[in-house]
Amino acid sequence: MASLGQEAVVVERFRIVEAARRDGVSEVARMFECSRTTVYKLMERYQQGGLEALVNRPRGPREPVAEELVELIVELKVHGPHRRTSKIRQLLAERYVELPLEIADFLVLD
Repeated sequence: MASLGQEAVVVERFRIVEAARRDGVSEVARMFECSRTTVYKLMERYQQGGLEALVNRPRGPREPVAEELVELIVELKVHGPHRRTSKIRQLLAERYVELPLEIADFLVLD
């Protein structure tokens, strides 16, 4: 089903679902310090697919980043390790007309 780390997440989410059935959504949201929307979503996911549906979902595929762009990011970071993501983004924008939106989350900078 899931890795050991994922199992703890699934168990916690299942506890939320069971408690919401027993004590009500608002009370459980306060008890677990989450939003009522989160509780409703977990209940819906559990109803649709059982425990398997409570496992973390991938957020979707990411568009591949051009190798040239990766090399440029690494080069900028190597020559200026003190540069923050915002500065790297600014320097990239000066060199590229169209910059991928997800560049702020690009893992090369981390």
